[in-house]
Amino acid sequence: MPESWALMLPTNHFVTSMLDKRSIQKAEKNISARNKLLKSQEILSGGTPFEVCEVQHCEVHPEKIVEFYCSDHSQPYCTSCATLSHLKFENVTSIQKVAFGIKQSTKESSLSQKIREHVIQLDEIIDDRNKNLADVENSTEEINTRVADIKTEILKHIDRIEETIIVEVTSTKKQVGIKLKDK
Repeated sequence: MPESWALMLPTNHFVTSMLDKRSIQKAEKNISARNKLLKSQEILSGGTPFEVCEVQHCEVHPEKIVEFYCSDHSQPYCTSCATLSHLKFENVTSIQKVAFGIKQSTKESSLSQKIREHVIQLDEIIDDRNKNLADVENSTEEINTRVADIKTEILKHIDRIEETIIVEVTSTKKQVGIKLKDK
């Protein structure tokens, strides 16, 4: 009986969202626990700690570990798949040989070199952007100072014009007053 009346209660969205947030945080913690951030200097020096530390399981037999690689299909397989499905293919080799071959290949080293070059380029771009930002900041300060100086000069010029006009008006007033008194 309690199940029926419990279903009639409205959903508490606040509690639901808190529970969702908690489960997301747990998932994020599990996901990010194995991730390691590398500094660009580590990549450039070639001292990156890249290691394959987790075994891969077969897609067909999830309980079995991948031990072979079929070059014909570009797929890793477990022992069962390799013997049952890929026995007729000639290019089935052990994962260890393939991994060692990849580490020794020129493609891997050229890829690493390209990554290092891109890291250098990205560092240069970041440095250029920071320099440009500093230049913009300095230019802004210079422009503000020049605008303030120009404003001061304009105000001084207006004050001189005002004084000249006042002197001319006063002089003209005196001359007109003298002419009117003389008549």
